[in-house]
Amino acid sequence: MATATTPRAPSSPPNEPSSGAQSLLRQLGIIGIDHLEPVILAAIATEQPLLLIGTHGTAKSLLLSRLCEALDLTWRHYNASLINYDDLVGYPLPDDAGNLKFVQTPASIWGAEAVFIDEISRCRPDMLNRLFPIIHERRIQGLPLTDLRFRWAAMNPPSDPDADEGNYVGSEPLDPALADRFPFIVTIPAFATLSAIDQKLVIQSSPSTTVPPDVSTRLRESIEAIRQRIDATDPGLSDQFSEYVRLFIAALRQKGTSLSGRRAAMLYRNLIAVSAASSPKSKSAFAATCWQAVTASLPQTASGSASTSPAQLLAIHREAWSVSLLDQSDPRKLLHAEPNPVRRSLLALDLGTDIATRSA
Repeated sequence: MATATTPRAPSSPPNEPSSGAQSLLRQLGIIGIDHLEPVILAAIATEQPLLLIGTHGTAKSLLLSRLCEALDLTWRHYNASLINYDDLVGYPLPDDAGNLKFVQTPASIWGAEAVFIDEISRCRPDMLNRLFPIIHERRIQGLPLTDLRFRWAAMNPPSDPDADEGNYVGSEPLDPALADRFPFIVTIPAFATLSAIDQKLVIQSSPSTTVPPDVSTRLRESIEAIRQRIDATDPGLSDQFSEYVRLFIAALRQKGTSLSGRRAAMLYRNLIAVSAASSPKSKSAFAATCWQAVTASLPQTASGSASTSPAQLLAIHREAWSVSLLDQSDPRKLLHAEPNPVRRSLLALDLGTDIATRSA
């Protein structure tokens, strides 16, 4: 759960990054999501669409409004369950030459640098189709939204008719095509999952909305540093990430979950961005960062179509990561590439001597 305290620098906040550096989100007054900071900062640094999923009261809206304030963005906040198309574009009016112009209102999207679409899972189907180009292409009515940089959305978990409690009636699973437009899909933890210290901070929280200038400066500097690290990504690491994505998606497909080529490219870019945001120093830290990026990059959470359990996902990740570290000539890589279990067993017997020799 993310919720507010007065934005400040606590003396000894829990759940800080292991480096000892204080969580920027905590400095913004957002409690309980320190572990998600690399993903959120990666989404900001790359200016890619971000979808937050969480139960009511997890301060999804507050998180995004604080980010807009800290970055001094001109932004719009729309409730997708209530929005009409005129709210986005303004009112059509022909000019003297007969051309159709839009009369802008303070709420229209023109000139916005960031747009936050709340309750997107409760949006009417006709409006969802009109949100597609805004989220994916930064266009509306075929016209470019030249100022728009950030596209963010939030929703409650998709409704589950079989759930005994916590079911959000009316929160529909996102259309898979729309869910696939969000590179980053982040689940915000609920209040009950927070540490006792963070729960007390939430209970004592203040509704203050002012972000201190020094916190805004640190956020901007961190985002710029992430962008520089993304640009300086080592080619060898890029190649390993692309191999990991290929292996991960192939293994996921064998479990009955298919990802699009667009999602594969998103996952690759997310791996680079989240790594740049977290700056892992060891192989184990890289593996953990990779796992964090993966879990924030799968659209099934939003579309309600997950057929692979978290335990299966973790096993697939670990296998794909370990195989991605192998040399291309390693027979274990050839073995892993064989999808048929019978042929894989026979191949394992054929390669057994070579594998044993390499392992000695």
